[in-house]
Amino acid sequence: MEQTLRHGQALTPFPELAFQGDLRPSQREVIALARHKLASGAARRLHIAAPPGSGKTVLGLYIWAQVVKRPAVVLSPNAAIQAQWAARIDLFQDCATPANLVSTDPAQPAFLTSLTYQALTLPGRDHAELDALTQSLWVERLIEQGEVNSPEEAAAWIGDLATHNPTYYQQRIAVYRREARSALSQPGQALDTLHTAARETLTRLREAGIGMVILDECHHLLGHWGRVLHEAVDLFDGPIIVGLTATPPTWTRNRPRRSSAISGSWASWTTKCRCRRWSRTALSHPTKTWPILCGRLRPSWPM
Repeated sequence: MEQTLRHGQALTPFPELAFQGDLRPSQREVIALARHKLASGAARRLHIAAPPGSGKTVLGLYIWAQVVKRPAVVLSPNAAIQAQWAARIDLFQDCATPANLVSTDPAQPAFLTSLTYQALTLPGRDHAELDALTQSLWVERLIEQGEVNSPEEAAAWIGDLATHNPTYYQQRIAVYRREARSALSQPGQALDTLHTAARETLTRLREAGIGMVILDECHHLLGHWGRVLHEAVDLFDGPIIVGLTATPPTWTRNRPRRSSAISGSWASWTTKCRCRRWSRTALSHPTKTWPILCGRLRPSWPM
């Protein structure tokens, strides 16, 4: 499974990284499950739901460095978590560690590239179709609500709002722009809505030979983020995907109330992993709840 990092035509072998820490028993069990599933070919998309403080960052790094051994990109919902991933690489550093082991710069991919979701999903700013649909949705809503009687009146109403109450105008147009972006980023069209910088970052990651994608706080993958990433990972060469979260799905009978917007087998983890023992008590005392490796993996401990 080991793979090199591409820089133009040059190939840099994946480094030998020795783990400097100690895994908890629960982490060792998850690693063993992940290693078995990946080695057998039974799964390439793994999902770990575990309480805060249970060591999900270390699990993700260990799977990357000791199991998968391929260039990886880690995606996080904010810059603080992005930096945390880069900092925890010290658990694997030694005198032979290459200079390009870790990067937080989208312009300089490394063996481990830690970015925010926004870096890959930033929408285009000069998107004529998006602007037109945003305006159209707002006009339709005004007519439906009886605020105006015609599209012409709606356009005048919106223009007057922009002039006399720009703050509220910006708030409302942001709502309709999100709705329009969601409508445009349907299957097969999501990447067309991206900013040039986001598309260039995706291209650089593909050229770097990304073979693993780690999605931290993956319960955030709803709407635009989820649809974009579903298409984005197809640009890479069959990457292994690891999703991490401390927020398992909430359930209504046999269906999840919330799940990843990424369709197909990726979203299926929400229907295959029920954490009946998850509770406020468990969240307050992480040691009382074992991490649960979802997807097609079945934990050995009782549920």
